[in-house]
Amino acid sequence: MLLKFLACLAASLGWGKFTLEEFDKETRGLKVRAEDSFECRIAEGVGEARGYFIRGCILGVATEIFQPENLTVEETKCIAKGDPYCEYQVKPKTNKLR
Repeated sequence: MLLKFLACLAASLGWGKFTLEEFDKETRGLKVRAEDSFECRIAEGVGEARGYFIRGCILGVATEIFQPENLTVEETKCIAKGDPYCEYQVKPKTNKLR
């Protein structure tokens, strides 16, 4: 319910249309699709992901949901790269030593 409310709020602010594609409470992961993201639309054609603000907002919401998990958000698709929409994948950080 909270995620639907936040998606509606973001749309009303003109940030884009957000859809929760996947949600897995057990693995602490989720995937969000953003169509017509305002910050990526203005960078369209740049050739690299540009959803820094949206990525940070998604990280904040996911951290609140899955706390105290240490999470990361990757923008796997982006309008600025030429994709038809932006997609953000949230998952727990892995602490790999090199």
